[in-house]
Formats: sequence, C-alpha cells, structure tokens
Amino acid sequence: MNLKKTILNISFLLFVFLFGIQLNSNASHLMGSTLSYTCTGPNQYQVTLKAYRDCGGVTMPSTFVVAYTGCGSSGSVTAALQSSLDISPLCPSFTSICSGGTYPFGLEEYIYTGTVTVPSNCASVIFSTSSCCRNGSITNISNPNTIGFYTSSFLNNNLTSCNSSPTFTSEPVLYACINQPVVFQQLATDPDGDSLVYSLVNCLQGPATNVPYSPGFSGVNPLTSPVTIDPITGDLSFTATAIQVASVNVLVEEYRAGVKVGEIVRDMQFTILNCSNTLPQLSGINGVSGVYSFNTCETAPICFNINASDINAVDNLSMFYSGNIPGATFTQTGTGNSRIGTFCWTPPIDSAGTYVFSLGVFDDACPIIGQNSRSYTVNVNSNPNTPISVSADVGICSGSSTTLTATNVSTNISWSPTIGLSTTTGINTNASPTTTRTYTATAIYPDGCSS
Repeated sequence: MNLKKTILNISFLLFVFLFGIQLNSNASHLMGSTLSYTCTGPNQYQVTLKAYRDCGGVTMPSTFVVAYTGCGSSGSVTAALQSSLDISPLCPSFTSICSGGTYPFGLEEYIYTGTVTVPSNCASVIFSTSSCCRNGSITNISNPNTIGFYTSSFLNNNLTSCNSSPTFTSEPVLYACINQPVVFQQLATDPDGDSLVYSLVNCLQGPATNVPYSPGFSGVNPLTSPVTIDPITGDLSFTATAIQVASVNVLVEEYRAGVKVGEIVRDMQFTILNCSNTLPQLSGINGVSGVYSFNTCETAPICFNINASDINAVDNLSMFYSGNIPGATFTQTGTGNSRIGTFCWTPPIDSAGTYVFSLGVFDDACPIIGQNSRSYTVNVNSNPNTPISVSADVGICSGSSTTLTATNVSTNISWSPTIGLSTTTGINTNASPTTTRTYTATAIYPDGCSS
C-alpha cells in the first residue's frame, strides 16, 4: 500500500472512531432512498423503491409496503426485493464488509418493485413508504437511530398521456473531503422529457412530519457550511469545512407545458471526511472556465469538448454521461488522469428550448474514490430562416470585378469562399474571381441561428 492509501485509510478509521459509525448487527441502517414510478398502462404503475443500507447495520427486509392515497381512495402494494448490490465507492484493492471484505465500511443498494392501480382521473396521487431507522452516525438530526425514514412521490393521474417519474443514476450517498469544492449532480433523466425543478427541503419521518434537526441545521442548511442548489440543473454545490454526516433532502418537481405533473424526493446522506485525496475536476465547455451553457439554433450541428482532469498523476479517471436528448452523442478519449468528453448534436426542427445533460467524473483513489459532477445546458433557439435577397447572377470578364449585395437583413453577413473577395463581412463586397465561382451570403444572428 502506498503512502496516499495509508493516509486515507487512517483518516477514515479516525472518522469511524470519532463519530461512532456502528459496525455491529444491532446498528440502524438506512442511508438514503427514492420512490419512483413508471406508467405501465391506464391507471397502472410500477413503483420502485431504491433503499441504501450501511452494511454495518441491520439486515434489510425482503419486502416494503408502498401505500397510495388520492381522491378519497387509498390502498397499498407489497413491493418485493428484486436485487441487492454492493456499491461501496472503494478502489479495486479494497473489499467492503458487504462483500465479505475486512474494510470497515460498506454500502448496498436494494431495489424493490410492485404494481399498483390508482384512481382514474385523479390529479393528486401520493405514493409513500416508511421504515425505521436512520443511520446512527448522522450529526444534523437529533437521535437519528430512533428516527424513521418516510419517502414519498406525487403523481398527476389526470393527464392525456400518463406520467413516469424521473430516474437518477447518482446514488443518494456521497463521500467528500473537507475544504474541497464539490458539485453533486442528481444525474437525472425524465422518460417523458418533462422539465425538472430542484429544491432543498426538510427530511421527513412521517407524512408532513419533519425530522428533529439538531440546533443550527434544517432542510435548506443541512451542512455546517452553506449549500446551494441550482433549481434548473440540480447542481448541489458546497465546500465542507468540518467533518460531518448529514441527511440531505432534494425535491424534484416535474412540469409539462407549465403544468406540474409529478414530484419525487431524494433522501440522501452526505459523509464529510478529513481526507487528502484531491477530487477530479470537470471543465467548462471547450475548456473555458465557468462556461457551462451553449447557445445554438435548430438544424445547426454542434460539437464541443469537456475536459476531466486530476492533479494526482497516478489516478485513472472515468467519465459518466447522463441525459435524455434524442439524437445526441457523447464520446470519450484520453487515459490516466486526463480525459476529454465530446458532446455532439444536431437539434431538429421545432426543438427550440433548454436541454440539460450531466457528467460525472470518478478517480480510482484508495480507499475511497473521489468524484465530482456537473450539468451542462444547451439552449436551442428557433431558426428565423429570414430570406436573404442577393445580387442576381452576373457575367464579367477575367480581371474585372463586380459588387455583390445582400439585402433585407439586419444582422451580420458572412461571405464565402474568401477567394477573390475584397471583404468577407458586411452587406456589400467586391468580387474579382479568375474563374466562374459561386459565392454564398450567410446571415448570422446573435442567438446563434443563421440563414
């Protein structure tokens, strides 16, 4: 084991000692959860509970009861366990206690599903489930190992086209280091293409019942340092200044044509460690610092790069793309501590709007891998396709010139090709070609569109 691994290992064990992470079978266990739903037919939905367990805690049950209420009706379904997986964010040379290893740390994901029929034409259906108890090491909730989990989601079942909730590829459990800026991305995709709005809210222990926060903490202030969340992209940003284990709750609301059609809550746990690994970073678009949005136009092909880097020369990086932009591609190149991701897309006709995709970057530091994430926005503008009136075709003698003119436009003009032109910009240019040639005038608009 190298020095870097030794330092990190000692730091984590010290954290365990100081904050009493329980590793015996009598410990509490739940670290995070989400309750999503997928439309499978008229008034019928498959509900999926993803629950995250501290492997040092009690075992998970084989079923969860998911209740629903709405429009005067109520019922429930028994969601059965479909799979469990060790997702401990450890480097390959360490094995967690979940998988029979000796490293005193482990995280498992459990997935439960069930199918339920809800009232027709009901604009307010609520799915929910609850369990005891939260992880005993949590520091922003009083007596967390006696406080229950309550996870819910909301559905409007009075739509012409039924709704499915968004899904998330980032686990609701994060390990970060003090004094390092972190951006945690939800890595959300919505199967219906609905707009998502994010906000920090209180964690719940029951219907409309907040958990008892420790003094100084709340849903919008879950850490000892300030936390912000971008309502459009879901980027959750902070720089932790103290060791801590915190419950963090993010509400994700869905809107379709301005109408709210659903919501889902992510009950998460963030663990802040005193570790020495410097986290990998993601650049702005085309490497420009602070630039995370790109303006383009319908039918205009675009490609841009995003760089992933790590100052630790021995680390190997991987990038993860999450997005629901039809026709878009994302490819990766590079090795070791430097990667380049390339996003390409040609927005089709009638695609004007705002599109968001997310990237995650992971290193292979030991024992706990470092991670960061970021969202990127593509703003697509309607192509005005304003007709350009240009000079008629003209015949001239070799060595002579003629003036070319573009009219009926009030924007920048670009002429091509450059051969034989006195200028390549402006309404007028003088052409002196030595052979028959076709010149093109392109109107370029401030919003990125052209014609």
